[in-house]
Amino acid sequence: MKHYIHSHITAADHPVQVALVGCGGTGSQILTGLARLHYALCRLGHPGLFVSVFDGDEVSESNVARQNFSPLDIGRNKAVVSVTKINMYMGVSWKGYPCAFEEIKTVDPARSLILVTAVDSAKARLVIARKVRNNGYEFLYWLDTGNTRDSGQVILGSLKPIGQPPGKDVIDALPTVDALYDLEKVKEKAQGPSCSLDEALKQQDLLVNTMVASWAVHLLWTGFKQGHLTHHGCFIDLKSMRVNPLPVDPGAWKRIRGE
Repeated sequence: MKHYIHSHITAADHPVQVALVGCGGTGSQILTGLARLHYALCRLGHPGLFVSVFDGDEVSESNVARQNFSPLDIGRNKAVVSVTKINMYMGVSWKGYPCAFEEIKTVDPARSLILVTAVDSAKARLVIARKVRNNGYEFLYWLDTGNTRDSGQVILGSLKPIGQPPGKDVIDALPTVDALYDLEKVKEKAQGPSCSLDEALKQQDLLVNTMVASWAVHLLWTGFKQGHLTHHGCFIDLKSMRVNPLPVDPGAWKRIRGE
């Protein structure tokens, strides 16, 4: 089965607007990947991306090395410092907002077409999902990333049905993370912020965020390059060194939901 990406994204006549929510362990590295994706697309004649980043947290000592920050970034807002670096490095004018996505009042990301989330709880995903679905946003796709200590997942879903070319093997709607899983029932272990790198590494493997971010950007790149997807996500296990794809297949979705 296939899902063809909306032409407003693959054949855009202006930069595709992306809202990246969360600029920590995974989000900061997704941002770097989006910059590379933008440059590659522009070289291929596509107008590329315009990215807005939302995060209300400041860089701490424990973020250095495990996240995409240096010691000089400590005490600065994650979104602002990350976007400033990208703008200087790549010559773009992306925007970083020092606030959580759900706190937005004066900033209007409603014209963004792709939502990317790199948040650390099911509760945060539920809050974002409600805001997006209840406030008239124009998002076509929601790319969610998440991880545990040494595993992670990448799931690209559509927030509305996408028109498809005629054919029996096409799917017009991809389930989002909250359609595949009942986020209300996810049991999460409360963990306070780590005050040192060694404590942070006891909670998460050094490279799990890097692996998740790389697969997330690769999925976007595949959609742009091919114009369609046969897989819309994957599940990563660093212990077994395995990556299991999430196919565009209603049967697979039913198995995940336990139907």
